[in-house]
Amino acid sequence: MKKELLTDRETFHLEIPADENNLSEVRDFISDVCLRAGFSKRETNNTKLAMDEACTNIIKHAYRDMAGTIRIDVEAEPGRVEINI
Repeated sequence: MKKELLTDRETFHLEIPADENNLSEVRDFISDVCLRAGFSKRETNNTKLAMDEACTNIIKHAYRDMAGTIRIDVEAEPGRVEINI
């Protein structure tokens, strides 16, 4: 099923346990939002890479050996995404 492109500003949220095994869920989530915002493949891949690195740093440095969660809030509109972790 193909996702519809955004025509207005929308908000998306993802909350996952802070574990490297969940990074693919983050990448899929960000990819979906970027594609709906009309990003090119390159822009989408660059955004996924940045998110992967940021979440990996949170897991390795903020939580270390502790359990925790990562919450991602995205405000998206055609051609633009704003991501808060």
